[in-house]
Order: sequence, then structure tokens, then C-alpha cells
Amino acid sequence: MRIDLGVGETVGGSEHVTVGVALQEEVTAISRPFDEELLTPGQVAALFCVDPKTVSRWAKAGKIGFVTTLGGHRRYRSTEVHALLRSLDDSCPS
Repeated sequence: MRIDLGVGETVGGSEHVTVGVALQEEVTAISRPFDEELLTPGQVAALFCVDPKTVSRWAKAGKIGFVTTLGGHRRYRSTEVHALLRSLDDSCPS
């Protein structure tokens, strides 16, 4: 069986795997625990009462961690988002 993950070098053995150079984020997304809930930018924005673009700016600035999906979209770990929400105590008024 041959799995082609992009441009890179082929690893030997009975199964050949081509490992790409620029696949770190995709591999991270694949290898994360499956029971971990991920939130969309819109869901995170709703929790903080901000625009989804603000959430993207926070991610670019390193204020909140994210996982990149294979399609290139950002997803945010629920546990990290809720911890940040508790630390700021700035949730939307109910």
C-alpha cells in the first residue's frame, strides 16, 4: 500500500509512505484525540460576544490555540476556549 501525503521522501518497509514537508498542521489535526470537541470560529465568537474575524485575529496573535483542518479551516479546542473564557470572565450576558 502507498499513501501519498505530499512532496517529501519515501520511508521504506513493506508499506511506502511519502511524507510531505508542509503537512505539520494536517498531521496535528489527524493525530489529535478523537474525543476532543472542536469549535468553529463562529461558535467561539458567540461565547465571547465578538465577531468571528476577531477570533481569527486572536489566533494569528497567538492568544488562542487552534487546529487546522485538512481543508485549511481553523478549529478551536473546547477545553482551551472555556478555560480562556473563565479566566477573562467576559462571557456574553444572558
